Amino acid sequence: MCPEPLCCRKENGKGKYPQETAGKWGYIGKCDLPMITLINFLDTMANDIKPDFLIFTGDNPGHDMWQTNYNEAFQITSLFTDLIQYKYNMSIPVYPTLGN
Repeated sequence: MCPEPLCCRKENGKGKYPQETAGKWGYIGKCDLPMITLINFLDTMANDIKPDFLIFTGDNPGHDMWQTNYNEAFQITSLFTDLIQYKYNMSIPVYPTLGN
């Protein structure tokens, strides 16, 4: 098992621990969500689910907390809500919770 706080990035064990290396869609555990997975979720949400509101539970900011600027958490939340509003033209409330 990878002993590092992040295991899916090259500099943090990727290749050294192949069973914990993130693929195209990411890896559950010690890895941040790739943008392609977020976009796929948003496509499904907008086209199939069509919710009345969203609770964005985050896992926000990134798992590399020692390098994180806490404004990043707000930037990620803004990106998420901007994508919903402008890319998917949905005007639904988003209730964010911060934390990791």
